Amino acid sequence: MTPGNVELVQVIADWVVTLPATAVLIVRDERRLTGDQLARAWPPSSRDGAILGLWMLGVHPLALAIHWTKTRASVTGFAIGFALLVTVEALGIAAQFVAATAVDWLGL
Repeated sequence: MTPGNVELVQVIADWVVTLPATAVLIVRDERRLTGDQLARAWPPSSRDGAILGLWMLGVHPLALAIHWTKTRASVTGFAIGFALLVTVEALGIAAQFVAATAVDWLGL
């Protein structure tokens, strides 16, 4: 494989991990929101559009920080969202490393 092909495999591995993780974390949190927090949350179509739009820009985990800041309206909400953003990005980096290692190990 050429270095460009390995990079493509890494990008796809990153997407396979980070996009569902971002969506699941937001949707799961929305189910637990009550009162004012739920009122500040994105409607489902806007939520999906925000995740897709940020995915097209390559920064979809940023939706985590935005969601937690928006729904909690506090510094604590931002801190939780930022911590989740960093965690999802770390998972994406790990997926890229595993993909590159697998390509190397398989001798492709």
